[in-house]
Amino acid sequence: VDDLGYLYSADCHSMPIYQTINQGDYPHFGKKAPGLGFGPQMMDYQIGSTALSGLAYYNGPAFPEEYRKSFYSGDVVASRVSRNTVSYEGSTPKAKLEKDFLVSEDPWFRPVDIKIGPDGALYIADFYNRIIGHYEVPLDHPGRDRKSGRIWRITYKGENTKPVDWSKATIDELLEGLGSSTFSQRMMASNRLVDYNGSEAVGPLKNLIKDNKASSEQKVHALWALKRLNSLSQEELSQATKSEDQEVRVHAYRILAEFETLDQNQRALALEGIRHVDPHTQRAAADVFVRHPHLENIKPISTVAQGVPASDTHLTYTLMLALRNHLREPEILNAAVAQTWTESETKVLMDALTDVPSPSASEFLYANLKKYDSPSERTVVYLEHVGRFIPEAQLAQVIDFTKEKFKDDAPAQYTLYNTIQTGIGQRGGARNKKQMTDWAISFAGDFLKNLETKPQPIADQPSAHADEEYEFYEEISRQQVFAAQIASENKVVAYESGLQNLLNTKWAKNSARAMAGKALLDLNPGKNVALVESKLNDNDEELAFREELARTVGTSSYSGAISLLNKSLKDAPSGLQAAIASVFVNSPEGRANLLQAAKEGSIPPRTLMDRRYNEQLLSNLTPSQKKQYDDLTSGLESMLEEREKLIEARLARFDPKPNLETGKAVFMNTCSVCHQINGEGGIIGPQLDGIGNWGRRALAEKMLDPNRNISQAFKTYTITLKDGQVMSGLFRRNEGELEVYANNTGQEFTVSKNDIKDKKVSQYTLMPDNFGESISEEDFDALIGFLLTQK
Repeated sequence: VDDLGYLYSADCHSMPIYQTINQGDYPHFGKKAPGLGFGPQMMDYQIGSTALSGLAYYNGPAFPEEYRKSFYSGDVVASRVSRNTVSYEGSTPKAKLEKDFLVSEDPWFRPVDIKIGPDGALYIADFYNRIIGHYEVPLDHPGRDRKSGRIWRITYKGENTKPVDWSKATIDELLEGLGSSTFSQRMMASNRLVDYNGSEAVGPLKNLIKDNKASSEQKVHALWALKRLNSLSQEELSQATKSEDQEVRVHAYRILAEFETLDQNQRALALEGIRHVDPHTQRAAADVFVRHPHLENIKPISTVAQGVPASDTHLTYTLMLALRNHLREPEILNAAVAQTWTESETKVLMDALTDVPSPSASEFLYANLKKYDSPSERTVVYLEHVGRFIPEAQLAQVIDFTKEKFKDDAPAQYTLYNTIQTGIGQRGGARNKKQMTDWAISFAGDFLKNLETKPQPIADQPSAHADEEYEFYEEISRQQVFAAQIASENKVVAYESGLQNLLNTKWAKNSARAMAGKALLDLNPGKNVALVESKLNDNDEELAFREELARTVGTSSYSGAISLLNKSLKDAPSGLQAAIASVFVNSPEGRANLLQAAKEGSIPPRTLMDRRYNEQLLSNLTPSQKKQYDDLTSGLESMLEEREKLIEARLARFDPKPNLETGKAVFMNTCSVCHQINGEGGIIGPQLDGIGNWGRRALAEKMLDPNRNISQAFKTYTITLKDGQVMSGLFRRNEGELEVYANNTGQEFTVSKNDIKDKKVSQYTLMPDNFGESISEEDFDALIGFLLTQK
């Protein structure tokens, strides 16, 4: 907490410092941003680690001026304490990275908490452990130290504040203590006055807030103490809101926000506050309205919101939260949507209504979408809300409107189609409504045209960011996959030639080409089976594509799909055999084929033990098949032993001077779909800032044997649908009647709760379990070398 009463939090997985806003939403693994978006950030840079904790704000006298008004945070991975300062644009804090306050050469230094002591010193709780994180090694690993925690006290070589024994202080001494420059001292004096002196302190506190010689800090804590003692009068609070002292004024509004209810006079004070020239006062007053809705506040709040500079994101967000909370009250919502508003007022209300789960809100959004133009990114948010909440009878109108408005823009239609479809799914509606299907068929074919030339991203600068280029091609791939799915589900024969071209297009991503192969078998197997089979067995094609094709073809409605894959099993590379096996474990015919192939020697019996599908195989074998499995795998080295040998071999041959550029490229191509470093990459799995501190062995173990130790947060689920389809993914979140998961390519997919027959937690992580095969020894060295530099 700082002097103006703002609250701050460290978040180890997103930004090291957040100034949190009451009732705001903030990022979390798998969390989807609400309509208003996540709460604004105060940092536009990463400190560069993923285990930041123990945030403290120092504003005491014991440190030199340079080190005051600073944030101190512990970095468990990098064994350091970082320091950041802050300035303001309006009421919005802007952090600035300063030189690290403390960097330890002891790699066991783990600063997990930081506190400012009553003596003005900095106290650091040091977990002091060789092991860094909970999923680095198993909890019973002998390297975990359970005895050596330490506490450090850091002082400046000058005069330090002497601790005060407040239990022996007089009321006058306590009143003086309210002005201490050390926050913890002020709070101890304040608590002593309230908890032990009680009513005896009321008179002196009231005199203090009227004393012109009293400091800002004394008056602020006196006001709070009187509020806690139920002795703060309306007149005293009103005078404080009009004070020329910013600190007193802001805290007066913070106190007003804590009232259970507001009368007309108190509401008038808050309305004055949101119009004040000082943005910090405006924010504190806006927070009053976050907690206290009233219909007559809507217009003044929206008027003030329109005038806030774009740079003051924190004030804007607080005002929008206030509007949202007002509009969540049914009586206020019904009255507001019935009124006439200007265009600018309407657009402010539309943004607030995206977080109001109500058909009335959706009808207002839809009516004004037709009336006014909106930025494309906001149109997407509005239409998802409309798809979820607008009355069913009006959905047809919404679809027709969207089709017409974007009729010449297939990518826009694709985005909005998915948006509305998601909304329909969230409400539990049928996701294959004929009108939606007809709409999809009308534009999806455009994604199968002009495949001869690989499209190029349009960048503002010659050197586009690698992650922007990656996302450009990922979006094209998603569009192509969508077209193939529409063709499969609806037997769109007109797409057939486009799908054949896509299957033959080598610049296209594996997932899109594989889905084209499945669609061709679903549409016309007699005509296309030879083409699909040729791709499956083509040694000139990348093995990763052939594996993807096998897995995808295995989900086809074509009755000969298992037979087709079985023909390719015998002479296939081990990776392709594993991909085919992952399909076979899901059906009786496939499981029988798999055991027979192992018995005949077409595949090594060890293939049956592959972790990627072994769990699914064993859970579905008949007793006689289980005996056959045991006979085939008897005497084989355990998977753990095999992996341990692989790890030791890779470590023994590790090149101490690998190509770091190659390593970074391997990371971007292989790992970044799920993992992030320095803000680049996905956040399906843990962020990897500072991972170089794990060391070579821990990295090799995690990459080559990812299922050895798994955090509960990253276990996957196997989902069986009522139609027999089996899916696997990491659970992300619930969205109404939908469950959202992420697959091993980092892409999210949704499942209707009503379609789920069975759901089991897996003992395996989403991380690929075949890096020993899929990454060459040279690339493995390069990747490990690159990760070791991330400290």
